[in-house]
Amino acid sequence: MTDSKFKTGRGKALANTLQTPLYLFGAIILLITVGYMSIVYFRDQELPIIIFTLGSVVVFHILLWLLRKRTDDKGLRIVDYVYLSLAFLGVGGIVDVQATIAREQYQSIIATYMPELESLKPCKDASSPECKLSEAFLASVSQPDPLMFRFVSQMRSIFSLEFIPFLTQPKPDVQKFNEKLGVMMDLLSKEVGPSLRSGKTRENRFIAFYVLAIGLALRFTKVSAELFKWHRAKDQPAGIAIDNVNPC
Repeated sequence: MTDSKFKTGRGKALANTLQTPLYLFGAIILLITVGYMSIVYFRDQELPIIIFTLGSVVVFHILLWLLRKRTDDKGLRIVDYVYLSLAFLGVGGIVDVQATIAREQYQSIIATYMPELESLKPCKDASSPECKLSEAFLASVSQPDPLMFRFVSQMRSIFSLEFIPFLTQPKPDVQKFNEKLGVMMDLLSKEVGPSLRSGKTRENRFIAFYVLAIGLALRFTKVSAELFKWHRAKDQPAGIAIDNVNPC
């Protein structure tokens, strides 16, 4: 009988502890939805994300104040895991920024080298194999597609234009084109190759920053909850606010 009461008591204590984290989780889902809608409806994200962060701080402050009679020490500690998890997910946005910079650098290098490569194409005879192959190479690398870029890089190392079967001797125009193409490919591999990733939609690019904003807002609120004691003291029964406890 005693064991049964003990287990029931522990179960009730756990349920009380998880109330605040569960309410916060629901608020986080709602805020992420609002953030996604902001990304869809606003082109410039600077002001919306600032307002969103401040609004999240207000929402969490109101919520934790309302839950102050239900929040115990353990529940407040669980909040630490919640905002740290949000911050961890928000780091994904930093990785995506690196990929965005890599794509911009890729397009800049392509814009620099492509005009000269177009003029060096061995296309005196437009139907010749070397002309078709050079056009295929340029078309394949013109866009920052990581899969196509790696494929072309591997093909160049295996299947150099200077040694393709239909050329009995390397032609000067083919050599010039191949040398310039090699310079561009080497530069792309060095500068952007390791960071080049598939592009994400606009919503997926920005949502990580909104998640990070929610984590920061929750952290600010956690500080306020600790400072103003919006939680029950250890072993204090649920439903009794801190400010209603007689210090004597």
